[in-house]
Amino acid sequence: MAAGEIFWDVVPYVVLAIVVVGTWWRYRYDKFGWTTRSSQLGEDRPILGHIVFILGLVLIAIGHGWAINWAYVRLAGHHRHHQRRA
Repeated sequence: MAAGEIFWDVVPYVVLAIVVVGTWWRYRYDKFGWTTRSSQLGEDRPILGHIVFILGLVLIAIGHGWAINWAYVRLAGHHRHHQRRA
């Protein structure tokens, strides 16, 4: 088993365990620190950082969709130009 295989087999479970334990730990010891004020979502006017964040997420989603679509087309062999029949 190669190091890369071990990495991709083990790391996702380690990260998931850290997220679960970290969430439980923060809820138990900092229960009242979880507010929407910290992310400023309750304000009436839009925040520039929030708009830029959403725009970034949209661009990432579009980019990933393009990359996956491009990889599928290449893998399926549709990238070759079809010749016209006379």
